[in-house]
Amino acid sequence: MPIIEAGICNNSVKFLGTSVCDDLRAFQKGTAPQLPAGSFAIGTTFRAELARNGHVAWSSDNEMYALYNAGNTVALESIRLLDIEANSPAEEKEKSRYISLAFSGHRDEKSSLHKYIEAMRDKIPAISLKSSSDGMVGVFPCMTVYIRQNNNIIYALLSTKHETEYEIDSHPVIYFVVFAPQ
Repeated sequence: MPIIEAGICNNSVKFLGTSVCDDLRAFQKGTAPQLPAGSFAIGTTFRAELARNGHVAWSSDNEMYALYNAGNTVALESIRLLDIEANSPAEEKEKSRYISLAFSGHRDEKSSLHKYIEAMRDKIPAISLKSSSDGMVGVFPCMTVYIRQNNNIIYALLSTKHETEYEIDSHPVIYFVVFAPQ
């Protein structure tokens, strides 16, 4: 938490006119997340990284994520997580438009991005989440994900692992994802 707090709160990061630090505080107070079975949430990502020189760097120019409920109930006990990156200026424009619409309560189901997200649903491995004092926790091969919900917004904190069998992670990268309200 100190890395993401320093990256987001100390830099007064904003998204759609609101403080992302407020979202981080809401995440900290969150509870077990819920999402209709078979559906997905779409979110925007903020990244903070502890550089080798000890400084925290942050970036708002990050990919978006789709979070799929891979379970059979509204409780998020099994998920799929899709990392969506734009490969061209046109894709970046479509991504920005899609995420803005999602945060205003709408989805453009005719967009190629929406169709891509739907098509990838079953192509991503599902992982099980476990309940803990940190909310719901899941472990991917390269990261640990903490998911919580506050009101109608789901949040995810992704802590990556860069270490090898010879050295520990000296510059962790933490992603904070704010999903559009459900």
